[in-house]
Amino acid sequence: KHGGCDFLIKLKITGEYIGILHLFDYSLETFSDVPKRCSIGFAIAKPHRRQYYATEAVRHLMEYAQATHQKTKFLAYTKIPNNPANALLASLGMTLKNEDYYYGGDDSNYYVLERSPSSTDLAFT
Repeated sequence: KHGGCDFLIKLKITGEYIGILHLFDYSLETFSDVPKRCSIGFAIAKPHRRQYYATEAVRHLMEYAQATHQKTKFLAYTKIPNNPANALLASLGMTLKNEDYYYGGDDSNYYVLERSPSSTDLAFT
């Protein structure tokens, strides 16, 4: 019912692996909004943080999920004190939605981005 897929982030120049992307709840079930929805996650090695690698990688991940599997609703969870991750998700157009749905504990944020099926690229702010 639930599926996940991990992708490694690799620098073209050096061939070094610098991070990981994750898609979860990549289900083909047809109840509620499940066919449109998936959760995303990311982690970047410390020496490569704050260089926009994660921003570019997450943007491409969402474009891939929409183009290949018609996913239009993206969810992400972060810890409240993780300001860089919170800023990255906001820069991708994701909206903080803790009041609508809350998963985790008192120290977690919940973000959502819904795109129209005809949208071809992500809006950046």
